[in-house]
Amino acid sequence: METINKTICVLLFLFGANSGFAQHVPINTFLKTVEEMAAFNIYETTCTVGYSNSYSTQYERYKFLTQVNSEDLILLANTHKNPVVRLYAFQAIKKRNIEIPQALIEKFKNDASEVISLQGCLAENTTVNKLNNEIFMPLTTYKLVQQ
Repeated sequence: METINKTICVLLFLFGANSGFAQHVPINTFLKTVEEMAAFNIYETTCTVGYSNSYSTQYERYKFLTQVNSEDLILLANTHKNPVVRLYAFQAIKKRNIEIPQALIEKFKNDASEVISLQGCLAENTTVNKLNNEIFMPLTTYKLVQQ
């Protein structure tokens, strides 16, 4: 299964390279970014961490996705096995005001895949379809992360 996902990512890059996606970015950067986002496997609803207000690493990965070719983003949001990657790709599509295919909208409306959502140090187990429309969840639904 991992081989299939890597193959999809390679195809995404190759098709994207021909249509303007990150021609100056090496393929390993794209693959590494998506792989690390999936491995971290947490959807952060804010871009800053701690008292220093510095960007989180996961937010930096999301910023990278916002630069990806629109067709590649749609494919990533539609086919990646990791729900966090799909969600970030879908958020990047929305942020860039890319026309979203109706089938993808319906997929996200019905996507009940569970993810961990993190806002600062507050975490919640929630679903993709809930986060799709709500970037910031009410604080009362969060619980402190035990470390």
